[in-house]
Amino acid sequence: MVLGCDWNPANNLIISGGEDCKYRVWDQYGRQLYNSSPYDHVITSVKWAPNGDYFAVGSFEMLRLCDRAGWSHSFDKPQCGSILSLSWSHDGTVVAGAGGNGSVVFGNIVDRTLSWAHIEAILDSENKISINDCLHEMNDDLDFRERVVNMSMQHNHLIVCTTSQCYVYNVMNWTSPFVFDIKDVVFLIVQGARYFALIDASQNFTIYSYEGKMISSPKQQGLRVEFLNQRHISLSSDVLAVIDPSNPKSVKVFDILSGKPVDGQIEHSTEILEMDLNQVEMSSERKMCFIDSNRDMFLSMVHKPEVLKISNMVDSFQWNDENDMLTALSDGKLKTWFYPNAVYVDKDLMNKAMSAKEAADVGKLGAITQFNGNIVTVRRLDGSLATIGISPYPKMLYEHVDKTDFEKAIRMCRFVKEQPLWACLAAMSIYSRELNTVEIALAAIDEADKVQFINYIKELPSEPSRNAALALYCKKYQEAEQILLSARLFYRAIKLNIKLYKWDRALAIAVENKTHVDTVIAYRQRYL
Repeated sequence: MVLGCDWNPANNLIISGGEDCKYRVWDQYGRQLYNSSPYDHVITSVKWAPNGDYFAVGSFEMLRLCDRAGWSHSFDKPQCGSILSLSWSHDGTVVAGAGGNGSVVFGNIVDRTLSWAHIEAILDSENKISINDCLHEMNDDLDFRERVVNMSMQHNHLIVCTTSQCYVYNVMNWTSPFVFDIKDVVFLIVQGARYFALIDASQNFTIYSYEGKMISSPKQQGLRVEFLNQRHISLSSDVLAVIDPSNPKSVKVFDILSGKPVDGQIEHSTEILEMDLNQVEMSSERKMCFIDSNRDMFLSMVHKPEVLKISNMVDSFQWNDENDMLTALSDGKLKTWFYPNAVYVDKDLMNKAMSAKEAADVGKLGAITQFNGNIVTVRRLDGSLATIGISPYPKMLYEHVDKTDFEKAIRMCRFVKEQPLWACLAAMSIYSRELNTVEIALAAIDEADKVQFINYIKELPSEPSRNAALALYCKKYQEAEQILLSARLFYRAIKLNIKLYKWDRALAIAVENKTHVDTVIAYRQRYL
């Protein structure tokens, strides 16, 4: 007999409890994700917190707080009989339970722990946070007048929201935060590299800089806050992206400075479950990664949407905090793509510039919590945190390439002698049009045919013909033809289409520009 159940709109999961003395977690299709061990008494009540990150379970003289994956955070034995009904406060920090002997029990959420790089922040009591910096061996206490409702720490900043104010701390300076007033209870904090967004209970969506200055407040009709969680919203240094709750197949993109929607929004064929933007500075390289309901992972440019599938059976993914690396838990492995941009340059290099590590013990509901430097932190099914290290060299390679120091990059690759690193350098240098480096890197991974084509490109006489040949290498045929036509290199444009066996297009260019019609006909005759 089921005695209590609850469904949460933010994560689409169902919890139930009943006479078998167990509580269970289900997905929206009724598949069981978690089954607890049996307790001494029947489970009389279950209730999700509004944000969908944890839930409370009530039984005879028992109150439990559990994570959304099912494992237990804490266990209390209040003297109140059976807890027959549970209710959460609007901000998800206090739970109330109605006991069978007529008493009401209240529980505050404490011991919430955030960690970022070498810093840990712990909410000790409802209005006190203790900071531990293990690199500089420093401890600090932050006291607040009101109770802490929400907190988030990423990108060198800790943001704390109480019932009426928001505090922004820089991790280098804990003594003087930026403080500003907020109108309503903050439901969600989303952080990016340069800005952060606050979403409050009265449906307001506001973007601030880390100096506490309000930047903009994007407006969207029909945006209901209770359907949003951390995995539905992402913020970068130039755009804000939100999965549309009314139509989960599309992602709406807003400009941060003006708060207005950007022209191109990203459409997909099936429902998008979670998405994230990369955090690099250059807006021309702004990419979005997302997982759809089939658990396939896709990559798309934000300003020129072109959706490409890069992996399947993905449970969780995360961009690196500082550069363009992407990591994902896929089919029992931790896969890391060192240069995802390679998918737009050369797909063969994309698969070579990656590493895969066994991570079978993480489980289906395991999630990547952060990817900082060369360390990936993964939350296992039983609630423990696992730290998985990846190669430190791609991070150093990014630093050399950002300074266009290709000499040092080549020296480092020769020293390390790893194929993924050479493939990574090859893709980066194609993108930067450093053909000498491309040739060295491709030769190191035995791509003889590509080396030959790069040598052919280097010998081409003019800049437009070289650019067109590089576009052709990246399989961008339209772009290559466009470059040649705008440079009035008609013969090369015709020859390009003949090589691709696009006879009609070759003839159309020849007739249009009244040149080399006989050449096209001669090649066609020879072909037939």
